[in-house]
Amino acid sequence: MTVVEGIHALGDWLADEVCSKVEFKAPSNTQQTNKYAYSLVHPTVHKMYAPPQALAGSTNKELCPGIMVHLLDGEDHPRKTDRSLKFRLLIGVWNPGTHQDDVLSEDDVPPFVANADGWNDLWNFIDLILHELENAEHIGGILRVKSEDGFKFNPYKEDGVIVDFYPYYFGELEFSVQMAQAPPAKYYAENYL
Repeated sequence: MTVVEGIHALGDWLADEVCSKVEFKAPSNTQQTNKYAYSLVHPTVHKMYAPPQALAGSTNKELCPGIMVHLLDGEDHPRKTDRSLKFRLLIGVWNPGTHQDDVLSEDDVPPFVANADGWNDLWNFIDLILHELENAEHIGGILRVKSEDGFKFNPYKEDGVIVDFYPYYFGELEFSVQMAQAPPAKYYAENYL
């Protein structure tokens, strides 16, 4: 198995097993208050880098809500025929406040109340990802989550400080996986000499 196959397997699994189960508000940089055209979307998954057209766009709809899959490092053990990969997921949501459609009750609900409660969406999303990872035996048929190494998660920080990107909220989740690796051909030859 290759590193590329591992990255794709994780990204595809996140799209199928996590993002398909949840919806968050689609971002709008122009209409965030009572004129927001209320829309819920499934998060997107990007592998390693964001597509350039999304970064150049003015709304970031392709990036948020979403998960960016980053490979942080890897380690091969050829004589043991395994490979370890360490991943970081950058998770993002958008929520400028409580819109009327967020509330089930129809009694005197204002059209929009600005608040910084979008962090709840972020941590509900991270909790779902953690739950699915902790219960996954295999990802894409090629990765094994190394639960024994634990999971590290935190709000997104720069220089150790939590950054306020209101109305965007970001967090990080790090974990390791193991995958099979064919031993070098020279070791096979040694067995028959």
